[in-house]
Amino acid sequence: MQILTRKQALKQGLTHYFTGKPCKRGHVAIRRVSDGCVDCRQVWYNKEYYRQYNHRESRKEYLKQWNKANPELLKEYQKRYQRNNPGKVCFRSVNRKASKLQRTPAWADMEAIKFFYECRPAGCHVDHIIPLCGETISGLHVETNLQWLPAIDNQIKGNKFQS
Repeated sequence: MQILTRKQALKQGLTHYFTGKPCKRGHVAIRRVSDGCVDCRQVWYNKEYYRQYNHRESRKEYLKQWNKANPELLKEYQKRYQRNNPGKVCFRSVNRKASKLQRTPAWADMEAIKFFYECRPAGCHVDHIIPLCGETISGLHVETNLQWLPAIDNQIKGNKFQS
């Protein structure tokens, strides 16, 4: 295999090149002009390695703790977002109201639903146990499908059904 630098490979219009030198992680392998060592990329995409460094759950936990520790900053961020994105906020609000109306059956006890909202403990949200617009399942807007959840837990739960 011919030894080239990245610049030489770019000049020749190649997508791959070989330097004969180890990369910063010690691999002596073909490199891509766009993103470097091919072996490094394969190690990264190896499922076990990827799972080991998948930080999604730890990120959720970090955000949960940060939101609890910084309520003033969170409120300021939300106000700024609403101020900078009035169209998006309005669209979400209208869609939410329409979704509730579509999923409220004629036989629903509106007084019980109203009472459930009025008796909500401070710091909690009224959550639909089975989401109104879930990906795999959709629930109704009735009193038996409502629960109180702490605000942060409800935001993390989002539009998911947790059995």
